[in-house]
Amino acid sequence: MKSAFWKDTFREIWKTKNRFLSIFAIIAIGVGFFAGVKASCADMKQSEDAYYVKNNLMDVQVISTLGFGEKDIEAFRSLDGIKGVLPSYSADLYLEESGNRSVCKVYSLPEAGLAEADNINQLTVAEGRMPENEGECVVDSYLAEQKGYSVGDTVQMQAEDGDDLSGTLSRKEFTVVGTVESPMFIYKMQRGTSTIGDGSADGFVYLMPQAFSYEDYTTVFLTFESAEAAQAYTEEYDALSEGYVDTVEALGDTRKDARLEEVREQSNQTITENEQKLADAKEQAETGFDDAQRQLDDAKTELENGEAEYAEQKQLFDTEITQAEQTLENSRKQTQQGWEEYHSSLKEVSDGLAALASQRQTLISTRNQLNTAKQQVEEGKQQLDTASNLLEGKQKEYDEGLAAYQSAEQLLDSTNQIVKDPSSASDEQISSVHNGLNQLQEGLGDLFFACVSGNTALKPQLDAALSVFSATLVSQKQELDAASVELEKAKTQLAEQQKVWEAGKTEYEQGEAAYQSGMQQLESAQRQLDDASVALAAVQSRLKDADRQIAAGEQELSAQREEGEAQLLAAKEKLDAGRTEYEDGVARLEEERQKAQQEITDAETQLADAKQKLAELEEPTWYVLGCDQACPGYSNLGEDAGRVDNIAKVFPVFFLLVAALVCLTTMTRMIEEERTEIGTLKALGYSNGSIIMKYMTYGVVASILGSIVGMLIGFQLFPRIIMNGYSIMYNFPVVKAPFRMQLAIPSMIAAALCVVVTVYAVCRGELAQRPSQLMRPKSPKPGKRVLLEKIPFIWNRFNFSHKVTARNLFRYKQRIFMTVVGIAGCTALMLTGFALKDSIMEIVDKQFSEISLYDMMIVPEENEIDKTMQVVGEQPLVGSYGKFLQETMTAESGSEEMEVYLSVPEQMDTFHQFFDLHTRKGETPVSLQDGTVVITEKFANELSLSVGDTFTLSSADYPDVELTVGGIAENYTYHYVYMTPQTFLQVYGKQPDYNLVMADWKDDSRTDTEGVFSTLSEQKAMQGISFLSTVKDGFSDMISSLNYVVLVLIISAGLLAFVVLYNLTNINVNERIREIATLKVLGFYDKEVSAYIYRENVILTILGTGAGLILGIFFSQFVINTAEMDIVMFGRDIKALSYLLSAILTLLFAVFVNLVMHFRLKKVKMVESLKSIE
Repeated sequence: MKSAFWKDTFREIWKTKNRFLSIFAIIAIGVGFFAGVKASCADMKQSEDAYYVKNNLMDVQVISTLGFGEKDIEAFRSLDGIKGVLPSYSADLYLEESGNRSVCKVYSLPEAGLAEADNINQLTVAEGRMPENEGECVVDSYLAEQKGYSVGDTVQMQAEDGDDLSGTLSRKEFTVVGTVESPMFIYKMQRGTSTIGDGSADGFVYLMPQAFSYEDYTTVFLTFESAEAAQAYTEEYDALSEGYVDTVEALGDTRKDARLEEVREQSNQTITENEQKLADAKEQAETGFDDAQRQLDDAKTELENGEAEYAEQKQLFDTEITQAEQTLENSRKQTQQGWEEYHSSLKEVSDGLAALASQRQTLISTRNQLNTAKQQVEEGKQQLDTASNLLEGKQKEYDEGLAAYQSAEQLLDSTNQIVKDPSSASDEQISSVHNGLNQLQEGLGDLFFACVSGNTALKPQLDAALSVFSATLVSQKQELDAASVELEKAKTQLAEQQKVWEAGKTEYEQGEAAYQSGMQQLESAQRQLDDASVALAAVQSRLKDADRQIAAGEQELSAQREEGEAQLLAAKEKLDAGRTEYEDGVARLEEERQKAQQEITDAETQLADAKQKLAELEEPTWYVLGCDQACPGYSNLGEDAGRVDNIAKVFPVFFLLVAALVCLTTMTRMIEEERTEIGTLKALGYSNGSIIMKYMTYGVVASILGSIVGMLIGFQLFPRIIMNGYSIMYNFPVVKAPFRMQLAIPSMIAAALCVVVTVYAVCRGELAQRPSQLMRPKSPKPGKRVLLEKIPFIWNRFNFSHKVTARNLFRYKQRIFMTVVGIAGCTALMLTGFALKDSIMEIVDKQFSEISLYDMMIVPEENEIDKTMQVVGEQPLVGSYGKFLQETMTAESGSEEMEVYLSVPEQMDTFHQFFDLHTRKGETPVSLQDGTVVITEKFANELSLSVGDTFTLSSADYPDVELTVGGIAENYTYHYVYMTPQTFLQVYGKQPDYNLVMADWKDDSRTDTEGVFSTLSEQKAMQGISFLSTVKDGFSDMISSLNYVVLVLIISAGLLAFVVLYNLTNINVNERIREIATLKVLGFYDKEVSAYIYRENVILTILGTGAGLILGIFFSQFVINTAEMDIVMFGRDIKALSYLLSAILTLLFAVFVNLVMHFRLKKVKMVESLKSIE
């Protein structure tokens, strides 16, 4: 029986798998989110600790003002519990490459052959390789990514303001062979402080030890055996770290005197050696100067002799050149006269040639005209011949035509005669006419012959043909007469053309004779001009020879002049060079003498300074730093992990509670639905415990499976997502996300216990009834008028569907309540996530743009604040500046106490330029008055102080005083007590000992942080400086990573909201399946049925969203107050967009769930309504 019972239990799980899976999913999401977020803090710390262990991070860093010698290193190695000792060289330098300039912490790599335990702060190569010689280096991988440094680049190391680097490094240029990560620098946004630039380092660089010029080590890194068992960021390790620092400081107290003596001995030896070098240099310099002076005197004598010889040679050269130029001038004049005569004769010849050419051109023109005339005569002759031939042909044609006409006329006459009297003609005549007629017209002779032969019938036809023939002869006669007239005209024209041709021929022959006569005259004149040209050519040749001789003489003279001038110039240049060399030698000798004297004086001064410094040399100061001080970001990571833990203390708990509430609702609905089955089991004899166990098993299996899956996913997913978000700021080379049983077991028990209690309570109520009552459906609630029915103005305007919806909503109040609560919880969670984002985002802008108005805070050297004020005032870009007292104190009120900063300005009239004190609500200004103090808001809230209350302020250096709160100002980072100088004098009985200088820029668009830092450092006017822009950037980076965590919370809340909405809607549909089927039977369409359900869902969603927004206001304030750190106050305002987004997301999820439910409603079968109620 029990076996069947359990089988039925598991069949129930399969039959209602949708409900089972919804419980499973809600528990998985709730438990997974709770466990994952709660584990994230521990996983962040454990992951970073694993990286520290893997790369052997130091436990202590020691820096000494006098460096460390070998005896110091041996002393470190002799410490109890010491594990590793790594002496190193370090310096703060600029890294430059192609315009990129970065402030870097430069360290030396461990020396070769170092023991594994001494290989502290091991580097991880991100790209490339480690250096192998002193000319190579590796660069911070994050710096390389930000500034564009690449493997293979050649970079330069530079000191501040171009100072000499030889005392620090053996060379300036290095080749980047790799990029690396260091366990000392896990914080990407801040790479530590620096003594150059603006006081902060951009990254780090590692060089080979041989690249440094130091004689002594500048820093030492230590690790201790006992630290291996302690995890970083735990109280155990913090206590050990404090012990290590105390141990090393104690060693420093014992080593200071010995180290001072070592340095003094080294310095005395160095001074003695330098004094001897200085004496040798003096003697060598005097000897060298005497030799140089003798050489200069000899050079001066030689120079004067050379100048006299140069003057004599120049005079002789000028005389010879003048004589040669006179000779050439005479020759040039004679040649010029000959050329003039030549050109005169040449002109005459040229004029003759021009006239001759004109005549020749005229003759050529005449020749052309004659040729044209000749051509015209010849063409005329041809035309006459052609016309004559044509005329002869026409005459011949006429004669032939006339003969043919006459023959035809005779033939016609003969034909007529024979036709009239055929008997009078002989056969020969008839045959002749017969043939002739046939030749004229085919068939005519045959017709004639037939008629003559006696065929009279053809006589009319023959007559007609002969009449036509006769008419044709008449026409031919007319044509011949016309042709005769034309021939006569043509003969007349031909005769006239013959006359014209003969006249042209005569004219041509006369012109030809005149042309031949002119040509003979032209040739005679040409011969005369040719003879004159030959004579002129001979004259020209002689003149050209003379010109060439003159040109040759000029060229020779020019060459002689150039050669002489070149020789003189060379001699002059040699003399000038000698003079310059002599003068340079004199000046150089004097300069070298002065330089040597200055070097000797400087060396003597340096020796005197060295002796003075040696005499004033004090004990070295050891700066012993734990990881929290030496490693940038070490403490930040612990604080950020703490922030995640603060959020995890509240938000995931409520997340889990909402999931548990929905799970409770689901199980309650399930048991109520199966009351008939419960009655049946009870009637069959099953005990109440067995029945309860069935449903407990159902719920517990779902919750345990959901818890296991949720934790398996949550422990891996959420810590990795959060660490991935923080990887913007931190380096997580090793990620640890173990399964944490200390979180898993309580989460699983809580989820199971929620189900167990719910099942037990509901089942006990149901099992109190008799089986017969349980086996019948629960009686529906009696119908009664709802509230809206009592308002006719509204109710009468509803249609049937709207009235049914209203009655359902008011009738099933428990279902409404649970649905609204579930939706409200999810909306409140989303609003809380957005509110967290809003509160975190506004911190930076409000604190560093509206409250803190100063731009820099300078800590002066002890008792040198006036000097610092003077130097700051001399900076051209600095505007307002003033003195402040700022001390760390403890404030007490009742049993509560808190660490605060006391801030006292020197000048109250400029205080508002550095701080804007106002209330958060309404931003009402808060004035700082004598006799009272102004405190910050979170400080007031933590100690429950209000205006007019008093509290006690105490510290080790000041007596306890009681102060009255005069105002409470808005502030988000740290806690402050603002006090006037008069109030300070009144309560402490003395003037403030100002220890800070605050200043701001004249123009925020023109700043020079590096210049101010450099000036203050050079003039030793500060111990340290912090720029508000740097602090703001640090907070911005912190906030940006925290926003990533908040985004995870918002997405998770949204996912839970979707699952909850789906589950509640699914339960609602299951409970009303018969009602929905009945609606379909009554004729409702699918869309109408869906609208029937949707209408209730939408109303409940809107009610739940509204309630969730109200609940979210209180919940978000509680979460913000719980999650914020001691030194930070989150914002308190929720933006309207956050309300809008939370509401819209909830409504969107509801719409999506309704769309999914629509398809399920379509599958509901109408036959369900016909099933028996029993």
